[in-house]
Amino acid sequence: MAIRRLRRTVCKDGPRLSTRLLRAGLIAACMAMLVLAPLAFTFAQREQGGSEPLGGANFDAGRPEGWEFTENVELVRDREGRALTFTGPGHAFWHVEPRQEFRLAFRYRPGPGVGEVVFRGTGEPPQHREYLLHLDEGHVRLIRNIAGRHSEMGGAGVPFEPGAWQHVALRSAGSSIEVSVGDATVLSVNDPDPLPGGAFAFGCIAGEQIAFDDIALYALDGRGATPTQVVVPIDTPIVATTSSPDLVVAMLDTFIPSQPLAPPRLVRRAKLTLNPFAHLTWTRTGGPPGGLGYDIRMHPKNPSVMYVTDAWAGAFRSDNGGVNWSVSNGSPGVEISVRRGLTSDAVPVFCLTVDPNKPNTIWAGTQSLRGIFKSTDGGKTWAKMDNGVKWKTGISFRGFTVDPGNSDIVYAAAELESWGWAKKPPRRGKTFDMTEGVLFKTVDGGKNWKQVWRGKNLARYIWINPSNPKVVYLSTGIFDREAANCNAKTDFGGGEGVLKSTDGGKTWNKVNQGLNNLYIGSLYMHPTNPDILLAGAGNNSYRPGGGVYLSTNGGKKWDHTLTNETITSVEFATNNPNIAYAGSEHAVYRSQNGGRNWVRVTGAGSGWGSPGFRAGFPIDFQVHPTNPDLLFANNYGGGNFKSMDGGATWTDASAGYTGGQIRGLAVDPAHPARVFASGRSGVFVTPDGGRHWQGLSHPLALVHDGDGVALDPTNPGHVLAASSALGTLYQSWDGGMNWQVVATLPSKKLSWRSIAFAPSRPSTVYAGSAGYTFVGTFDDKVAGKGIYVSQNGGTHWTPANSGIAQDAHVATLAVHPSFPGLVWAATTNRGLLRSNDGGASWKSMKLPSKKTNNALSVAIDPTPPHALYVGLAGGGVLRGNPAGTKWQPMPKGLPPEARISEIVVDPTNGAVVYAADLLSGVYRWDQNSTAWIPINSRLATREVNALALTTNGKTLYAATEGAGVFRLDLGGI
Repeated sequence: MAIRRLRRTVCKDGPRLSTRLLRAGLIAACMAMLVLAPLAFTFAQREQGGSEPLGGANFDAGRPEGWEFTENVELVRDREGRALTFTGPGHAFWHVEPRQEFRLAFRYRPGPGVGEVVFRGTGEPPQHREYLLHLDEGHVRLIRNIAGRHSEMGGAGVPFEPGAWQHVALRSAGSSIEVSVGDATVLSVNDPDPLPGGAFAFGCIAGEQIAFDDIALYALDGRGATPTQVVVPIDTPIVATTSSPDLVVAMLDTFIPSQPLAPPRLVRRAKLTLNPFAHLTWTRTGGPPGGLGYDIRMHPKNPSVMYVTDAWAGAFRSDNGGVNWSVSNGSPGVEISVRRGLTSDAVPVFCLTVDPNKPNTIWAGTQSLRGIFKSTDGGKTWAKMDNGVKWKTGISFRGFTVDPGNSDIVYAAAELESWGWAKKPPRRGKTFDMTEGVLFKTVDGGKNWKQVWRGKNLARYIWINPSNPKVVYLSTGIFDREAANCNAKTDFGGGEGVLKSTDGGKTWNKVNQGLNNLYIGSLYMHPTNPDILLAGAGNNSYRPGGGVYLSTNGGKKWDHTLTNETITSVEFATNNPNIAYAGSEHAVYRSQNGGRNWVRVTGAGSGWGSPGFRAGFPIDFQVHPTNPDLLFANNYGGGNFKSMDGGATWTDASAGYTGGQIRGLAVDPAHPARVFASGRSGVFVTPDGGRHWQGLSHPLALVHDGDGVALDPTNPGHVLAASSALGTLYQSWDGGMNWQVVATLPSKKLSWRSIAFAPSRPSTVYAGSAGYTFVGTFDDKVAGKGIYVSQNGGTHWTPANSGIAQDAHVATLAVHPSFPGLVWAATTNRGLLRSNDGGASWKSMKLPSKKTNNALSVAIDPTPPHALYVGLAGGGVLRGNPAGTKWQPMPKGLPPEARISEIVVDPTNGAVVYAADLLSGVYRWDQNSTAWIPINSRLATREVNALALTTNGKTLYAATEGAGVFRLDLGGI
C-alpha cells in the first residue's frame, strides 16, 4: 500500500518563525509596564521521521504489489486484521527502490524463534552483502553479512512481550544505523565501511508464528540529521497576577494576526490519495479493569480454558487459567454482531455458558438488543440463532443452561425492560427499572426458540436435574432491577422467587416457602444431589430478607442460613460440596458444611477484592473443579479476581480483559509511560504504557465512578481525582496509595467533571462541576455548580462561579501556560467562559458557530502564539486567539454532528493538534493539513472520552467508553 503525505521541512517554517519572533517582540513591548523576567522560548522543528514517504504495506487486502513470498509465509488473519506471518523459516522480499538513507517503521510480533529484517542488500550468493536485524523474544542484534561471513555489530536486550505487537523503527543514514523499540532508541552503531544502498526483506530464520505488519518506508533529507532545535532567547514577562487583568487579555489579542487563520500556502502540495497516517495503528492495552462484568465459566475438562463476559466489550477467553485474556468475539462475518453505544462499537454480551457435553460449544446472549449467539469452536466464530424471539430491543439475556444429556435442548433466560413491555414506558421503581422476565427453550440446537414462561421479574439462572431432565428450576430477580409487580409507594418489593417445572418447562409452579425475599439473583445446584439448592437473595431497593437460602428437598422449603446481606453470587465447590461460597458487595463468605453455616472470610473494613480495587458486586463465581480453595469472581463493576485461599485474599486476574469506561487521563510529564486513568471502576495507574495496571482505590477513595484526574506538573506524586458516586474530590501526595477528601458538592446529582492545574503556578488548581440524572454518566443538559478554585494545590477550595458561571456544567478547563489567573471553561449550557482574574468573574466568549455554542472541550497551545481551540457539542472545532476576538471554524474532515470531547496540542510542535469525537474517533490536524485526518486503525471503540499526549509528543493515549485505554505510537509520522 503506497503511503503519501505532505512535505514539511525547516525552510518552510522560516517565515513562520520570523513571524513568531516579531510577535514576541510586540509582546515584550506591550508588557514592559508589568513585572519583567527573562524567559527562553524554544521552538522545535521536527522532521517527523523523514521528508519524503516512499511506500509501505499492511496486508489486510492480501499480498500487496511488489512482494514475493517463499515457503512458510502466509497472510494470517487475527483479531486485528491480516499480518505477514511465518509458520517456519522463510522470507518475504519487498521489491522497492534500493535505499541507503531511510527510516523503516513496522510492527513486530515475536514468536518462538528469531525474526529477521534484511536491508541494504546487494549482489547474488555467494557474493551478496547485506545488513541483518535479528529480533528474538528478548534481544535485538545487528549483523553485517559479506559473502556469508557474519559479524555482529551490536546488540541490546529488549524485553519483548511474547505474542504482543511491538513498534520497531530502523534508521539508516550513511555509516549510522539506529534501532528503536517504542519510544526508546535501543541500539546505535556506526559502520566505518558502510554498505551501499540495497534491497529489503522480512523473514524468519528459526521458529514460527513470527509476524510483521504495517510496514512504512520513509526517505531522510539526505543528511541523516536528527530533529533540530532553534533556541531563541527573548525577554517576556511571566505574570502570576496583575492589577489590570484586561491589559493581559488585550496583550493576548496580539498573539494571533488579524488575517484568517488558514494554513500557509504550500509551494508544492502532494496529492493525497490515501490517509497519510494509515500506517499508525492503536494498541489495545487490555486495561485498566472495568466495564460491566457478568459471567465467568470454565471448560469442564480443561480448567485452563476460561471465558468471561462484559456488557461493553463482549466475550473474552483465557487459555492459561486466567493469567491472560484475549477478545473472543469472532471476526467479520462470523462474529457476535450485535452492537451498541454512540459509535456502535460496544459488544454487549451479558451471559455465556459452556455446553457440558460439547465444551467447544459456547452460548452467549446480549444486553438490551436481541441476540443469541452460538460458537462451536470455543469462541473463534459465532452464528446468530434467535429465531422465535419476538422482541428486537428491550430484551437482555441473563443466562443459558444446556441439558446435561442432550446438547440440542437449551434454555435461555431473559429480562424485558419496562419500555419494552409497559404501555407508558419507562417505569421506574424506587431506584431501578421495573422488569418482566421471559424464558425460552430450543430442542433443535438453537435453530428455533419457543417461549415457555413469562413473569413479573427478570429470569436469571436455570438448573436441570441431570437424573430427570424434565425437572427444571428457574430463579428470578437481581440486585439492581425491580420487579414489574413492585410498589415503591407502599414499599412492596414484589417478585417471583424460584419456579419449578416437572414437565420440561411446559408448566411452572412457585417454590418459595421460607423465602423472605423474592429477588433470587443467584441459584446453584448441588453437584451430586439435585434436590439440594443454594440461593442468594436481595435487592438494593428491597433489602429485608436478603441473604443465603438452602433447600434440601427440591425447593419445597427454604432455610435462611445467612441473613442481613444482599447476596449476589453463591456456588458449591463441585469436588467437595461441603464447601460453598456466597458473595455480596461488601464481603465474601465461606461454608464448610454445605451452606448451613457461614463465616465471613474477607470484607472487613475496605471490602473484598484485590488491594487497590473497589471490587463491588461479585456477579458470578467459578470454583476450580479440583481445588475447592481456588475460585474466581467476575465483578459487576468490572474486573476478574482470583483467590487461592478460599476467598480470604484476592488478586486481580484481568490482564487483557476490560470493558473499561474510562473518562479521564493524565500522563506523568517526567515519565511518558506512567499514565493515570479514571473511570467507572475507579482510578488506576500504569508504569509501562498500559502493559500492567495497578488499582488506586485505597482508603478513603473506595468508590466507583471516577471522572476527572490530574497530576501536579511539578510533583507527579501529587494527584487529584474525582468520583461522581459521592460528588467528592480526592487528593493524594504519594501517587494514589493514600487519599484524603478535599471537597464535596452539596447535591447528589452533582460531581466534578474536570480538574486543571495552572502550569506556571501549580498551587493554583481549578475544578469544574457538572450534573447528571443517574450516577456514572454526566448529562450535558443538567446544570452544574460552576467552577471552584484552590490556591494551595487542592487542599482547600472556594467557589469561583459568580454571575453566568454559577450554574455552569463544566466539561473541560484550560489554564494559560504563563498566567495562572487566566482560565477558560468549556460548558454545555453556558458556552465558552473566560476568567481573567482567577475565577473572581467570568465572561462569555462569543463563538461564531451557527449550530451550537455549547462547548465540550477547550485547549490552548502551550507555545506562542498560544492559539485557543474549542470543541463543540455538535459543531466541530474552532481555532482562535486567547482573547476570543478572532475565530476560524475547522470543520473539514469532521462529521457535521461531531461532539468533540477532548483536544490536545503537541507540546513539542504547536502546529499539531489531536481531537476526539464521541461519535467517530480520533483525528489529527497540522498547519499543512487542509482537513482533520482520522487515525482510527484498530481503535476498537471509537467513542473516545479523553486524550492524553506525552510531553515528548511521541505517544497518544485514548480513553474509551467500553474498551479501556488505547496507546498510539506516533514515532512513525
